[in-house]
Amino acid sequence: AALCRTQAVTSLLTYHETSTTAWKTFIASQMKQVDTQINLLRVLLRSLRAHERDCNRDFVLMLGSEMQLPLESEMQLRLDGFKMVRVPPIQRGIPTTDKLHAWRLNNYSRVMFLDADVMLLGSIDEAFTHLDREFTIAAHPYDTVSASRPFTYLTSLVIS
Repeated sequence: AALCRTQAVTSLLTYHETSTTAWKTFIASQMKQVDTQINLLRVLLRSLRAHERDCNRDFVLMLGSEMQLPLESEMQLRLDGFKMVRVPPIQRGIPTTDKLHAWRLNNYSRVMFLDADVMLLGSIDEAFTHLDREFTIAAHPYDTVSASRPFTYLTSLVIS
């Protein structure tokens, strides 16, 4: 149980405002989906808590510094058990790069990043206890980086 306090799960809720009108229009349409993203995060947290066996790890929600949540939504997320950390944009215009802020959660010995659209169907305890590498990637079978070719792998890379 003591080890669990040094481990965390994290996810990201962010957007970037830019100077272009087209991008601002896109962002405005995305902001209408904030409630959906919040609901997805809440489902993720509930699925995590439902399958925890040995640990009740912190769930750190990295919240983009330009993200303005309604006070009620932020309070509900805190009541649900999210620990919130504000993060600035890493590369303006590319919100997914903000995931790299997970590396800055250095008050934890291990951090697992999960996208908000994930729902856990089993325990992730083994991923924390049996992986002996510092950096592990589990790719989605249809990751957009792979140009929509199916692949599955779990790879580890030791960062020195």
